[in-house]
Amino acid sequence: MTLGSHSASEHRLPMLTRENLLKGAILLSSGLVVSAEILSLLHAFSFWPVLTLWCLSAGCGLTWVLLKARPLLADLKAEARGLLRKAGALDWIEAASLGAVVLLVLIAFLSGLLSPPNNWDSMWMHLPRQVRWIQNQTLAPYPVHPMDQIFREPFVDIVSAQLLMLSDTDRVCFAVQWIGLIVCLGAASLIAREVGCDRRGQILAAVLTITVPVAFLQASNTKNDLATALWFCTLTWMGLRLVNGREWNWKWTALLGMNLGLLVLTKGTAYFLPAPVYLLIASCLFRRYRWRTWKHAVAILLVASSVVAGMYWRNWLTFGEIINPDRGLYRSKLFTPGAIASRLVTEAGEHMATPVDALNRWSYAAIAEGHRWLGVQMDDPRLVWPGLRFFIAYTPGDENM
Repeated sequence: MTLGSHSASEHRLPMLTRENLLKGAILLSSGLVVSAEILSLLHAFSFWPVLTLWCLSAGCGLTWVLLKARPLLADLKAEARGLLRKAGALDWIEAASLGAVVLLVLIAFLSGLLSPPNNWDSMWMHLPRQVRWIQNQTLAPYPVHPMDQIFREPFVDIVSAQLLMLSDTDRVCFAVQWIGLIVCLGAASLIAREVGCDRRGQILAAVLTITVPVAFLQASNTKNDLATALWFCTLTWMGLRLVNGREWNWKWTALLGMNLGLLVLTKGTAYFLPAPVYLLIASCLFRRYRWRTWKHAVAILLVASSVVAGMYWRNWLTFGEIINPDRGLYRSKLFTPGAIASRLVTEAGEHMATPVDALNRWSYAAIAEGHRWLGVQMDDPRLVWPGLRFFIAYTPGDENM
C-alpha cells in the first residue's frame, strides 16, 4: 500500500508515512472493489481469477521495487534510521502510550484470529452473503429471506469474501476491520496534527481512538463500523488539509472521489452523517478555485460513482431503487419535533449505562419523564422496531453499543 502510493507521486517523498498509509488504503480498497465488480460481471468471482489478480498486482509492485531497488533501499534505510531517532526522542509518557496502543492492536488481532466470527450481524448477513457470492461466482442478487443480504452496502463483504476464498477459512475475515483500526489510528493522529497538536497530542489522539470500547471490540469481528470510521476519518483529514491550504491537485481530487465512493459503499449512514465535512470540503474548494470548483465537483462525483455503480445498478434492477430499498422497514414514520427529540434522548440514553443499577434506573426514569413532557410514547412502533422496548443496561462487552 505504501509503495504503491509513493510510486504514484510526482516527487521523491518519504515512503514510511501515515499519509501514504491512508492514500494506499484508499487506492488498494478501490482496486479491490473495481476488480471484484468486473469479475462479477464475468461470473468469475472465484478462487483462480481472484488469485490471479492478486498475484498480478503483487507482481507489478515487485517489478517496480526491483527496477527502483537501489534508490528505494537507500531511501528506506534513511527513513528507518530517522524513525529510530524519533523513537529514541520520545519521553516515557509518549513511549508508554505508543506501547499501549501497539499492545491493544496485537490483542485485537489475536482475538480475531483465535475466535471465528460469532456475532449476530456476521452470522445473519455478512458471512452468508459472502458464501453465496463465492458459490454463485457473482455479486448478483439471489433468493433469500433476509433482504439485507441483497441491498446492504457491500464493501467490507467484497474484501472479506476474497480473503475467505483465498484462505478457505472465515477466521481471517476480521482482517478488514482490524486493518481499518490501524488506518484509523493513523488518520486520527493526522487530524490532530492538522488542528495544531504537537507530537504528544497526536499520540493522545491515537490512544483515545483505540480505547473507544466499540472500536476495540469491532476490530476482531466482520462488521463494517470500523471501516466506515476509517473512510470518515480520511475524509475529515482531507478536508482539514484544504482548510490549512496544503497541496491540492487533480490526484487529490481523484483520491477524494474514491474516498467518498468507499464511504457510501460501506454503510448507509454515509449519506448524511459526514454532512459537515462535505460542506467544509465544498466551501474550501470554492474558496481556492472559485467558479472552477465545478470541474473538481464533477470529477469527484464521477470517481465516486464508478466505485458505487455496481451496488446501485444491482439495487435498481432488483428493487427499482438504488438506496436502501427496504420498503419502510428501517424508516421512522413519525417526524414531529417531539419524535426527533425522543430519538435523540433515547439513543444517548443507551450510552449512559453504568455498572450501578440505581443510576441506570434513575436515568431511565428521567428519560421516561421527559417523554411524558414531550407527549411522545417512548416505545412508539412508528419510531422503533415493533415489540422492542427501550432500556438502559450496562453491557461493556456488546460490540453494538
